This record gives sequence, C-alpha cells and structure tokens, in this order.
Amino acid sequence: MDLITEYLHFYINNIGNKANMGLAVSKWEDDLYFVNNYRLNKQRLYKIDKIRQE
Repeated sequence: MDLITEYLHFYINNIGNKANMGLAVSKWEDDLYFVNNYRLNKQRLYKIDKIRQE
C-alpha cells in the first residue's frame, strides 16, 4: 500500500467514525477507488516465473 491509500484508510477508519463526517467519508472512499483504479488498464503487466536471491 502506498502512502496515499494509507492516509485514506486511516481517515475512513478513524476520523470517519464521527457523526458529522459522513460526507467526508464518502469522498474519501471515492478517492480511494480512484487511486486504486488509476490508469489500471494502461499499466504494463509482467509475468514473474521465479524469484531468486543472489
């Protein structure tokens, strides 16, 4: 997880518990969806057959 998604999860899970934060939580969830799906179909996919330590 990168720093942006960590912050969004933190805000949603901790600050979002306050009664007056419903709209903010909704926006944070939208942001989280956007960040997780940003240019997903444009990213290169790599197949890794083996990982070795040298």
